[in-house]
Amino acid sequence: MKMVSKEGQTMVDVTKVYPDNGNIVMVCKLMGAYSMKIYLKPEELRKAISLVNWDLIKELPDMLVKGTAGEEKLREIGNNLCRLGPDALHIILGENGQSRLAGAAAELGVATFGTLVDSTLLLLQILLQDKK
Repeated sequence: MKMVSKEGQTMVDVTKVYPDNGNIVMVCKLMGAYSMKIYLKPEELRKAISLVNWDLIKELPDMLVKGTAGEEKLREIGNNLCRLGPDALHIILGENGQSRLAGAAAELGVATFGTLVDSTLLLLQILLQDKK
């Protein structure tokens, strides 16, 4: 996995990721010159939650599909699911699923799916807070 600058220069080239003693280890090369292992500690992984928001999450499916061998078929499947419209919730959630979901959203004060995701991410920051 390569992370590049705006100009396309490889800044970090990660070749392997694995767990080690409660940390995530990334074997990588920095700026094409310095090979090293980078350790991501659990407390830093939890801090990453604050970097994620609905705008990022909603772009991920498109980013993952773009440029793949199955892109056309995957987009066709997505379009077919979108055409289901309101029936999609009935198919996915079952009988009265849509009204139960709407009731739960109203109780939580959630107006949009984005609001739900953003609220969940904020809650995760509280639930996964480091010990003092």
